[in-house]
Amino acid sequence: MKRPVILILTTLFLLGPVSAGCAGSGNMSPTEKLKRIAYRFNENVRWQRFEHASKNVPLERREIWVAAMERAAHSLRIVEYEMRPVLLTEDVSILELDLTYYRMHDHVIAHQRRRQVWKNEEGGWILKSDKEYVRKKPAEPVDNFPDLEAPDEKKEG
Repeated sequence: MKRPVILILTTLFLLGPVSAGCAGSGNMSPTEKLKRIAYRFNENVRWQRFEHASKNVPLERREIWVAAMERAAHSLRIVEYEMRPVLLTEDVSILELDLTYYRMHDHVIAHQRRRQVWKNEEGGWILKSDKEYVRKKPAEPVDNFPDLEAPDEKKEG
């Protein structure tokens, strides 16, 4: 008799935090909401569900964005991506994506880094910008310190 009671109590103890976490998802911070929304957006893009992803694109650009993504899908396939925050605030956030993809005609794996700018508008996160991000190359290393000479003075003659 004790064994089933202990089993039930153990199950409730283990599942309690899970169900409480699900019930409390409405109390997420704006940055936690962004992480979920951005993940869902990028998953939809990866699997070419552009209509679903477009819910986070500004309404006035949605139709054009979906058409452009559908054209791109004819020649590009995303294999995987890694998403990481660059800046997270409650109003504006920047995420960086490392995409691994291939072109349909050659199947050669390629990589691209992108930056997404998200804005929290009226309680919902909207993708304001999604662009390729190319880091600037560092300056060439210098082997010697530069010389500094006084300007030539006219020689007396």
